[in-house]
Amino acid sequence: MTRRVASLLLPLTLLLVGLPGCGGGFRLRPVSPHSQQGSVLFAGHLASVQIMLAPELEADKVAMLVNYDVPGEMSRVLTGLGSGQIPFAAHVYITQFRNGFGPARMHTRTIVYDPSGAVVRDFESESLSMRGGSKGARLLRITQHNVQSIADAL
Repeated sequence: MTRRVASLLLPLTLLLVGLPGCGGGFRLRPVSPHSQQGSVLFAGHLASVQIMLAPELEADKVAMLVNYDVPGEMSRVLTGLGSGQIPFAAHVYITQFRNGFGPARMHTRTIVYDPSGAVVRDFESESLSMRGGSKGARLLRITQHNVQSIADAL
């Protein structure tokens, strides 16, 4: 009976150790914007942030972004940035993503709207990493860099 428990315990332990690499351990750090003069963050704050995946992204790339909850994490980190009274809304589009052989890359387009729906800022950001590591580690690195770039450009 003891051998049977031991033979079940080892695979279960290996499974639990491997789960964080399957998306469960993906968490972005908070960002501190290094805003320039004229930043929307001086006048307001990001009351809502929607992260959208471009329809032209390939299914496997969409699956990886969704599996790691990249849109949710980006939204969580960016929502609430700023200290002013005006509630701005931001739409961030992940337009390109690569995380296979070669450099990992993420390209985004961010559009910021004022409460009346007028566009107050429209810009693009790109993150690139040549460093190795697991796909999850590379994805975390380029996503963190991209979120910081977005915060700085607001």
